[in-house]
Amino acid sequence: MTTTLELSTESSSRRAERIRLLAQPAVVLILVAGVLVWAFSQDLDATDRETLNGPSLLQMLYEHMLITVLVSALVVVIAVPLGVLLTRPGWRRLAPLFIGIANIGQAAPALGVLVLFFLATGAEGGLWVVVLPLAFYSLLPVLRNTMVGLQEVDPALIDAG
Repeated sequence: MTTTLELSTESSSRRAERIRLLAQPAVVLILVAGVLVWAFSQDLDATDRETLNGPSLLQMLYEHMLITVLVSALVVVIAVPLGVLLTRPGWRRLAPLFIGIANIGQAAPALGVLVLFFLATGAEGGLWVVVLPLAFYSLLPVLRNTMVGLQEVDPALIDAG
């Protein structure tokens, strides 16, 4: 009797999870479609028509994806090797220094870091005026999680290898 009840509860929870996994994206797609229908049925002035047309939206999507890929790659290339290095016995004493520097990026508001980089480089920086502050802001979580992940490995597993 108990086994039947446990199986019934387990299968109903799996069924509920499947329904949630299907329903959530469907609801989001319906909401997005509704917003798009509403937005494109509005009377737009000249500025809105210039900004909200197909080619302009595709260009902005491309720029956003480019920034996202560059920031992600830069953070992974810097933070993961640095996190691995700072967990090695000879380098552990430098970990507080690097964590402190990365904390500066987290302590300042993201928009403030962006403004400081813009002022330091001027309007000449282009794409990197956006990429560098975002990467600096994202450095601490990846660095810290890399270090914690490596420090939490069971020493018995390391010795067994």
